Amino acid sequence: MMNDGQQPLTEEVNLTKGSEHGTESGSVLTTESQPTPAHPDRTWELTLLVIVLAVLGWCGMLRAVEAVINWAFLTYLGIYPGPWYLVFSGLTWGMGLLVAATGLVFRQHWATAYSVGFTLFCTTWYWVDRLLLTRSVSDQYNLPFLAGLTVTFLIFEIVILRLHRQRKFFGMA
Repeated sequence: MMNDGQQPLTEEVNLTKGSEHGTESGSVLTTESQPTPAHPDRTWELTLLVIVLAVLGWCGMLRAVEAVINWAFLTYLGIYPGPWYLVFSGLTWGMGLLVAATGLVFRQHWATAYSVGFTLFCTTWYWVDRLLLTRSVSDQYNLPFLAGLTVTFLIFEIVILRLHRQRKFFGMA
């Protein structure tokens, strides 16, 4: 417990011989009261989720920047659906995932639902893009692994954000 001067309050208890609390005459036991946090600390699972979302968000932003930098080259290659798609998708993913990570860091009540919702949006977009816009047959060999990775990440995120300690962290428990 803290007083106005922010100095820890201490309690002194005299223990005398024959008292119910001790046997030594004149010994003094000093205890320091610990402040009770208003919110529990961020857990390692939530920290890991925030890091993953932030890294994926920055990768989306990097995708957009690289598409702008290499615009002429991508146009020369005849990339379908084109550099505009890479810029738009990179900015959408980047900004959306960075908003999710920032909301989780700053304990925003909307951040848990937004994070799950935007991740579902991104995974749906990813699979539509992968199945409908990918022309190369060799890109299809990795589908089982990518499907497993997608499902694993979605379960990881949903389970983490539904844990009681996370709900307490966001003040929803």
